[in-house]
Amino acid sequence: MNDVIAEDLLSIDRDVARVARDLARWRVNLAADCSECPSRCPDLGDPFDSARHVAGKSIWDALGRLSLGAGESMHRDALRRWVYSLIQARTGLGFEIAVERAKAEPRGHINNPAPRLVSYSEAWRGVLGSTTDGLASEWLAAAADSAAGIADVGLRRSARRAEVARRLGLDDPGAPLATVDAGRMRTLAAKVLEVTDDVWQRVTAEALGSQAVAASVFRCAVARDASDGWPAQLSMHWIANVTGMGPNRVVLEPFPLPTHFGAASFVRAMYSAGFSARVALSQAGLPFALARDPQFVAGHQWALAFSSLASTETWQTRELNLGRRTASAQVRRLTHSALFELRVQAARVLLGDDMTPPSSSLFEELGVRLIGLPLDGRLRGVWPRARDDDPARLIAWLQAPRFVDGLRESFDIDWYRNPRTWAHLRDLAARPAREEVDPDGLDDGARILALAFESALG
Repeated sequence: MNDVIAEDLLSIDRDVARVARDLARWRVNLAADCSECPSRCPDLGDPFDSARHVAGKSIWDALGRLSLGAGESMHRDALRRWVYSLIQARTGLGFEIAVERAKAEPRGHINNPAPRLVSYSEAWRGVLGSTTDGLASEWLAAAADSAAGIADVGLRRSARRAEVARRLGLDDPGAPLATVDAGRMRTLAAKVLEVTDDVWQRVTAEALGSQAVAASVFRCAVARDASDGWPAQLSMHWIANVTGMGPNRVVLEPFPLPTHFGAASFVRAMYSAGFSARVALSQAGLPFALARDPQFVAGHQWALAFSSLASTETWQTRELNLGRRTASAQVRRLTHSALFELRVQAARVLLGDDMTPPSSSLFEELGVRLIGLPLDGRLRGVWPRARDDDPARLIAWLQAPRFVDGLRESFDIDWYRNPRTWAHLRDLAARPAREEVDPDGLDDGARILALAFESALG
């Protein structure tokens, strides 16, 4: 491809936006179709058909050679991050299909109510949906039975990502997208686990007793015993109303709703709504590559702000119509669940290095710290499964306390209902998605999070 000129940036941006949206839809359909029928996975078409040129080395190199002023350089750099992300996605499509097929293939053994084979995905639904620890343990063993194929695909995908990076002249596959370098992220992840170890061990022993098994920790994390006040079914209408988005005219694109296992499922839906709100409010005014980022820290920060509403008594009493005692008990359970999510997120960062697949010793150590005892070794490389944007998610966790405190201080405890909040959020969303990150502030964020969980659960 010939070198681009400044006037081409908006044209490239439109093509990048179209492919990124096609890819997002393709992934949603892939997960849904493979869940229903594994053999349909390869028949979804190619999400890059509309503009394959924005996912190639030629445009990556051409953008890199382009000399521009400060404002246009910001757009150029944002486009280059998206091009790199799309190159990795295009070369990894086959692995994504293979993973979803492996997750849907019935390979795990279960004996209840009768002997049969189940898929990895079905096994995890069994773990989270079980009413007893014994049955959940059977399902967890079935998940481990099904894990080998998934782990193998994951290793081959990591090797391919590293190879693509080398061909683009890069030493680290994550470097073009990172806001904080990989070594510092691993240090931060280790610190998150260290500063929350004590409160996690104490509150887990309180919730589960001394005879807990691995499956009981997963069951506890869905907060099934915090079930008062929630609707019978998840819906976009309910989510928009209880987050203040509907009354403040925030139009969300529909997103896949999580399976309903417990109160934590509603919290996950609120997380997705927060992310979607950041996307929805950024769509007017800025080019796509500036309004969105492949490592969208701000999106995940908003997601955490809205999902954290469920862990406040005020929200539970107002939106779920609960008494203070019931709300307080449910807040404690959901805070325990949130602490588990934070620690799993830190573990994902530690396990998600494309250049160095997780060792058995690291997996065993993290299993003990997350669950309280060693995990089945067959789950290594499969649970907790690393995602490409895990660094952004952890950074968002470390920045979220200050963000939420700022909303509460400026707009009161029910900030999500305040029209002035939404004027403020609209202003934030009109700015470029990529924000500078202060590494020292992230260190402070880990300590602030630990103190917050100590205060709520101590």
